[in-house]
Amino acid sequence: MLLCGGIAAVLVIVGWSVEVEDWQLTTAMQAGAEAKARPDQPIYRIDLAPDENAAWIRRGDSGIDKVSLATGHVLDSIPTAGQYVPDAAHSRDGRVHAWSTAPRFLTISRDAVILVDEAEIDTIENVSLTSNGSRAAAIDTFGRILIWNLTESPPSRNPLMLEAIPQHVEWSPDGERLVAGCGNGLVSLLRSDGRTVWARNYDQHSTTALAWSPGGACVVVGQQGGDIIALNAEDGALRWRSRQDSIQVSAVTFSPDGERLAVSGFDRSVVVISAGDGRRLQRMPGHYDMVSALQFLPDGDQILSGSLDGTLRIWSASAGRQLRKM
Repeated sequence: MLLCGGIAAVLVIVGWSVEVEDWQLTTAMQAGAEAKARPDQPIYRIDLAPDENAAWIRRGDSGIDKVSLATGHVLDSIPTAGQYVPDAAHSRDGRVHAWSTAPRFLTISRDAVILVDEAEIDTIENVSLTSNGSRAAAIDTFGRILIWNLTESPPSRNPLMLEAIPQHVEWSPDGERLVAGCGNGLVSLLRSDGRTVWARNYDQHSTTALAWSPGGACVVVGQQGGDIIALNAEDGALRWRSRQDSIQVSAVTFSPDGERLAVSGFDRSVVVISAGDGRRLQRMPGHYDMVSALQFLPDGDQILSGSLDGTLRIWSASAGRQLRKM
């Protein structure tokens, strides 16, 4: 799923930006304890840092950075000992981190590191945390879903096998359910103890992105073929299907009020659609490579995007235009 692409570099100086020629490598101003931004590294994941006007960003091979959304400066970094990080997550309560690093371990919490290092587990990826940080889920290279109870020391683990190899997992807002999308079009809803609530196969397209509505009543699935499908979380019934221009949906996220969805893909644009019926409301091009990560900001209108081009951008969903580039 992860592709290499063009690099667009930006020099951010206290709220305004000076763009330079694409493909040139520049560095951003240092902030805090000599933290250094890495605009040359592709961005793969964004998790908002609550009430801080900042976000945790997973960049290429460089690890995990906390970036100010006001200045673009790196405020903090989590070292990864020079190892590749397949995925990383930050719980919405602002306390718990989890990241997976090759080979074979999951690290929980910034200050109290817990290593889960078991010989039978190969590299784990697609980490998802409950909002209170009590559970983590991930997928290993054997096609298992691994669920950890992080309230126990050491964390207990419950491995699950589905009918098909899972590609993505995502916890519900209440942390009691887990949706899993597989490579053959199968979507399954599981309880936190691993029991299957429902499993439905909608087509043969792989799941490439997942999102829960804020209230947990709806699950939205992005697919390799470019479709978005919305499902009832209770029974898996199809609500609507929306075809996107991209050949693959790379990210999808709900607005805080649950009324809109932000969608991205290989067409390098950010698309806003209605969560009620999948109608397109806005399309905002601007990135130079695949848009790999999206988050609505708390005001419900601004959208933060990250791309393989190495830039962060903020968009207005209502105005349909870019506000800032970092």
